Amino acid sequence: MTQNNKQEPVPVFISYSRKDETVKMGARWEERLREQLQPGVDQGLIDLWSDRDIQAGKKWDRQIERQLRRTKVAVLLIGPAFLASAYVRNREMPILSFKATAPHGG
Repeated sequence: MTQNNKQEPVPVFISYSRKDETVKMGARWEERLREQLQPGVDQGLIDLWSDRDIQAGKKWDRQIERQLRRTKVAVLLIGPAFLASAYVRNREMPILSFKATAPHGG
């Protein structure tokens, strides 16, 4: 909590494969999720992050790892390409699995 007894926003990490983005309904899953969570972001309850928030000129893999380590909630948008992704299996899931099983969330 901050000095004003105001709760800090909960870090939320969205993991997905861009190859799975297109949905027959015409919208992309990640964009739809962001839209649904926007009220929580606007109220300062959620600090939402996905690879779309990667800063230009920075090492993208380090940014993703940093966000994975600080997140309290991970939303996995699972599709065929997500499940087939070596990056997700080898880089993201080990960190998330450790956090899920470690005392106090890693």
